[in-house]
Amino acid sequence: MRTCILAALIASHLGGCALQPKYGNFVANQHEITTVLIDDTIRQLESLYPPANTKFSLGQRIAKKDMFGTGLVEALRREGYAVQEYQDQQQIPDGTALNYVIDNPVKGDQGLYRIKLLAGNDLLSRAYIDDGKGILAPAGAWARMEGYQ
Repeated sequence: MRTCILAALIASHLGGCALQPKYGNFVANQHEITTVLIDDTIRQLESLYPPANTKFSLGQRIAKKDMFGTGLVEALRREGYAVQEYQDQQQIPDGTALNYVIDNPVKGDQGLYRIKLLAGNDLLSRAYIDDGKGILAPAGAWARMEGYQ
């Protein structure tokens, strides 16, 4: 009986760890892409969430070397958003929860980038392509999935 309970507890714990989303910036050459991504992200958020009426609550820790994360927080505040940075003991976000992932969606392809934003219950995503000369351009429109959980 105790063995079954112990096995169930271990399985539920491991399953919970596997399902935890990983947020952050997972690209190497951040200098070239950061400004374009931040500007485009701010424009998209402004179209959905009005500045001065929206408070974003970051649901992830931002590493000091994450140029996108630190730049995004500064840009949001400059545009008139209130931003609550991540706190270790944060249980309930005070405002609209905001998380992001910056990555290369195709393994080994350093010329294709993707941003995914989870703002409240909206999942926003857009792909970008590097033309090989250091110029980053959108590879399509923003996609929005409302009611994402």
